[in-house]
Amino acid sequence: MFVIFLSFLHLLLVGFNYFFFDGICYEVFDMSKLISFCRKVDRLYLYGAGKFGKIIKKYLDENGISVMAFLVTHKTFEFYCGLPVLKAEEIMSSLDSKCGIVLSLSSEFYAEILERYSFPCPVFYGDIEQMICMPMLIRLKKWQRLFAPATVGKIKDGQRILIIQIERTYGDIIWTTALLRELHHNLPYSEISMVINRNMIPLLEHCPYLTEIIPYDYTLFDDESDFDEIYNHLIDFCNNFIGEFDVAFLPRLLPMNPTDLWENLFICVASNAKIRVAHMLTHLPYLQKLAQYYAKSFSYLVRHSAGEHEVSRNLSLLSACGLNIKEYRMELWISAPDAFFAKSILAKRGLDTNKRLCIALGIVGTNPARSWSPQHYKRLIYIISQRYPFASFIICGGQDAIEPAKLISHEHTDCCIDMTGRTTLAQAAAIIKNCNLYIGSDTGLMHMAAAFGKPIIEISYSLPDAPDTFGSHPVRTGPWCVPNVVLRPPYGLDDCKFICRKKYAHCINLISSNEVFLAFETLYRDKINGGVL
Repeated sequence: MFVIFLSFLHLLLVGFNYFFFDGICYEVFDMSKLISFCRKVDRLYLYGAGKFGKIIKKYLDENGISVMAFLVTHKTFEFYCGLPVLKAEEIMSSLDSKCGIVLSLSSEFYAEILERYSFPCPVFYGDIEQMICMPMLIRLKKWQRLFAPATVGKIKDGQRILIIQIERTYGDIIWTTALLRELHHNLPYSEISMVINRNMIPLLEHCPYLTEIIPYDYTLFDDESDFDEIYNHLIDFCNNFIGEFDVAFLPRLLPMNPTDLWENLFICVASNAKIRVAHMLTHLPYLQKLAQYYAKSFSYLVRHSAGEHEVSRNLSLLSACGLNIKEYRMELWISAPDAFFAKSILAKRGLDTNKRLCIALGIVGTNPARSWSPQHYKRLIYIISQRYPFASFIICGGQDAIEPAKLISHEHTDCCIDMTGRTTLAQAAAIIKNCNLYIGSDTGLMHMAAAFGKPIIEISYSLPDAPDTFGSHPVRTGPWCVPNVVLRPPYGLDDCKFICRKKYAHCINLISSNEVFLAFETLYRDKINGGVL
């Protein structure tokens, strides 16, 4: 009877604002406050038509609460999740005290939204992230009962070590290379295995510090995916491919919201590693609370409260458990066939990097707002070519870069080599290794250039008012350990804050071709022609 009573009490508390783990009662977001707020208003709106909004709407639907529409600052589509999407400023005159608005977006944006609008109706905001993370956190606690708990201990040479870094963007993998090297230097007789997305294998298959690469075919949280589906896939993967490890490292920051990569965390637990090392951001109040929940899962949990480069954050995992760091640079490894491919491409165009200046252009970012206009690139190539006629430009990128590359190169066929969509990931890296300089967006190509020690001019869409903890701030994701110039728009257009919010090249085009040329001249004079490279 006592066991039944405890089980009932546990379920009751979870339904309100507490849950138990390891005999400790954790306070969580009181979801009843959200429901109470929504039931008091006649017309309810969700501010934020994104993944958070989708999750909140689903939760409200399950509780019989109707939502009128999604509100947004910049409208890019008419409907989302079956509801109309409206610009907040256009509906402002129809709002009154009987309406209610729930901020269904990251708390990083609360201050901006509340400062921008004087809503004539009640607004609900709070630890939304914490509330909608709870299903995953509770699932994590259940998962942990199946595997060995984390304990504090000293990492010893000769142990089996697992690194879990499931990503779809290869910049994140390149940031991890410094950690791999330093970990191997500290523990030269340890076996180091790494779980990565299968598409990222070409970046690490020649890494001398890894004993084994374990490929993971995963599904990111997107509009179609479901956590139960991912969870079931994880069970199969861990049963088939994850054995017994002594130590596990998580280079990716711990999940901060329900749309993050929880797979890394679950695989870490399934490794049965008694020593687990992870890190997370704690610059917001809800993240500080979240850190309390995560702390029980790890032997060492590094908390970051300020802006810091991702490479430096990764290396802090080693410092936290008593290991030494000698070098901070990244690195990459090129196979002989890929090196030959790159040399042959340059040779066909008569390019000798010892006698000519080869500039790699990374023209497309991970979203259109990160991509400088092709017209600006055309103008830049013209200016540089007039002053430095021995300069050549190699345009790199995947399928998404093919069309803009055509616009850029068709007027400069004498000095441009368009390699977009024509190389593997490893071949693109080999080409960049043979260049003297990188100019372009904050992409994996830029981090390849940094890994090879190339000077970099980053054309960033990050705005001057962005805090350095923001995801795309150059402090976090800019060029690392190489001579560089980062150019940012002087301000945000159309009330864009922190980063450009448009779905096309917008604020980034405030950066002129002349600005980039002046940055190029500085790097060329001081770092390239001056004999450093």
